[in-house]
Amino acid sequence: GVYWRTDYSYMGDHDNGQTEDDRTVVNSRLGWRNDNWDLAVWGKNLTDDEYAYLTAATFVFSGMDAFFLAPPRTYGVTARYMF
Repeated sequence: GVYWRTDYSYMGDHDNGQTEDDRTVVNSRLGWRNDNWDLAVWGKNLTDDEYAYLTAATFVFSGMDAFFLAPPRTYGVTARYMF
């Protein structure tokens, strides 16, 4: 049968050692499946919001901040066959 799943996440302005702006992230997946097949098209971070998904404490000796950005908007197609 056909299925559709959408995830919505919102986080307001916040402070985790540094000020972070609000963010809205939407992921969605539309597919069809039966006993053997699962075919889907999907998109992640559809709002293309740029945000750090992981931050580290400021390095003591250098004063440098470290953070890792979440992936930008991505699209894909998935085809699975189950034995």
